[in-house]
Amino acid sequence: MLQHLTGGGQGMLLAIAIVVLFAAFICYRVYVGGDLLDLARKALVVVAPAIVFGAGGWLVFSYDAPVGAPLAAPVEQTKTTTTTWGESERGMRLASRAEDQVRRGERDSARASLDTALNAFRRARNPVGEARVLGSIGDLERRTGNHEQARDSYRIAADLYRRENNRPGLANILRGMGELQRQLGLREDAEKIYTEARYLYRSTNDRKGEANVLLSLAELARNFGDHDQARLAYVEAQRLYRLERDRGGQAGVLIGLADIDSVTGQGAKARAAYEEARELYRDDKVSVGEADALVGLGDLDAQAGESAAARGRYESARGLYHRSQHAAGEAHALVGIGHLERKSGNNARAADYFRAALALFRTIRDSIGEAIATESIRSAAFILSSRSRQRYFSLR
Repeated sequence: MLQHLTGGGQGMLLAIAIVVLFAAFICYRVYVGGDLLDLARKALVVVAPAIVFGAGGWLVFSYDAPVGAPLAAPVEQTKTTTTTWGESERGMRLASRAEDQVRRGERDSARASLDTALNAFRRARNPVGEARVLGSIGDLERRTGNHEQARDSYRIAADLYRRENNRPGLANILRGMGELQRQLGLREDAEKIYTEARYLYRSTNDRKGEANVLLSLAELARNFGDHDQARLAYVEAQRLYRLERDRGGQAGVLIGLADIDSVTGQGAKARAAYEEARELYRDDKVSVGEADALVGLGDLDAQAGESAAARGRYESARGLYHRSQHAAGEAHALVGIGHLERKSGNNARAADYFRAALALFRTIRDSIGEAIATESIRSAAFILSSRSRQRYFSLR
C-alpha cells in the first residue's frame, strides 16, 4: 500500500527517511523534557519543510503513474492511443489520394492506396470510413471487369451502411451495384436496385443523387430500346440537374436524348444536342464526355454517308478514350471504325478492328459490348446504332 501511494521505490525510500527523522526528533524531545504545546510547535516548524520536500519528490516520481503499474506504462499507452486516434485521418488522406490516382489512370496505385486506407479505418473502428473505401474498391473493380470482387466489396459496404443507418452512403453503394448489373445486361436486377437507390436519395433530399440514378435508369432503358421510358427519365434528370446547376449532368442528358433522336431519324435535332454536350464537356475538360459526343456525331456522319468525317470523329474519340484509359469507350470507337472499313469493302481490316474491340470488351467483361463486337464480326448485315452503346458513370 505504501509503495502504491509513493509511486515507486525512490519515492518510498524518501517517505521512510522522513518518518524516521520525525520519530527521532519526537523521542529526543520527550527524553530531554519540555512543554507539549511548545514541542508540537517546534516539531511543525522543523518537519514542515521536510514534508513539502517529500511531497514534491513524490509528485516528480509518480506523476500520472497508475496504481500498481510501472512508471513506463503511461508512455507506452500514450503511443498506442495516438496511433489509433490518427488512423481515420490517415485513411481519409489515402482515400483522397486514390481518387486522384484513378483520375490519372493509375489503377494499380489506386488499389494499393485503397487497401491501405481500408486497413487504417478498420484499426480505427470507423465503419463509415470502411464502407466508403469498400465502395470505391467496388467501383474500381467494376470498371476493370472484376465483377465478383466488385460485388463482394459492394455487399460488405452496404451491410456496414445499413448497420449505421447511413442512407446517403447506402444509396451510392446501391447505384454502384446497379451499374454492375447493367454492365452484365441484367435489366430487371439493375432496375430494382436503381429504384431503391432513388428512393433513398429522395428521402435525404439529395437532388443530384436522384438525378444521377435517373440518368442510369434512362441509359438502362435506352440500351434495351425502350425509348419512351428512357426519354421520361432523361427529362426528369435534366430538371434536377438544372436546379443543381450541374453542367456535367446536363451534358450527359443531352447525349442520351441525342442518341434517341439519332435512332428515331431526327438527325438534325440529335446533331444539335451532341454539339451542345460536346461544348459543355470541352469547357469543363471532361475528356470521356467529349469523346461520347464525338462518337454520336460520328454515327450521324456515317448514317449520312460522310465516311471521312465519321472516321475523323471516331479517331478523335478513340484518342480521348485511350488517354483516359476508358476501355469501353475505346472499344465502341473501334467498332465504329470497323463498320466504316466494311462499308469501304475492306473486310479484313474491319475484322481487325472488331477483334480489337472484342478484346477490350472482354477485358472489362462488358456483355453487351461483347455481343455487339461478336455480331459485327459474324454478320455484314449488322447495323451499328447509338442505342447499342453503354456508358457508365462515376458516382458523383
